[in-house]
Amino acid sequence: MRHKLFFVVFSLFCFRAIAQAAITSASLYGVWVIDSGAFPADIVKLKAYEAKDSSRSYSGYEFLKNGTIKIANHSAGKAFCGNGSPYIKKGTWFYKKQFIRLKVTGGYFAEGTYSYDLVYKIASFSNGLLVLRKTKTYKNKRCEMCND
Repeated sequence: MRHKLFFVVFSLFCFRAIAQAAITSASLYGVWVIDSGAFPADIVKLKAYEAKDSSRSYSGYEFLKNGTIKIANHSAGKAFCGNGSPYIKKGTWFYKKQFIRLKVTGGYFAEGTYSYDLVYKIASFSNGLLVLRKTKTYKNKRCEMCND
């Protein structure tokens, strides 16, 4: 009985290690559509962009290979209203061992500026859904009266 219990626990540990090892920087490249939350929220849920998303309006983030991040907005049909929409003036991202660090400065069109330096842990990553949970805040500033 002990051997079976050990085998089960060992198997679960190995499976978890393999699942975590499957995440690489390359697996995060691309456009991630916002499912719920947005940076700098405590929990951010993102869905991998799919071609079928081009038929509807969406907002998200694009993680580029060179370590930069930018806003990805798409308007299907009617004009996109920019007031209050976020933009990134300068943004970088870095992935290491289940953690993503974001350093971003930008603003909201006609509604102020923001700057943050945050660390998120990947809570789950499967079937095109990425769930991030904030673990550390180095900086999180917003100025509603400031403009670039």
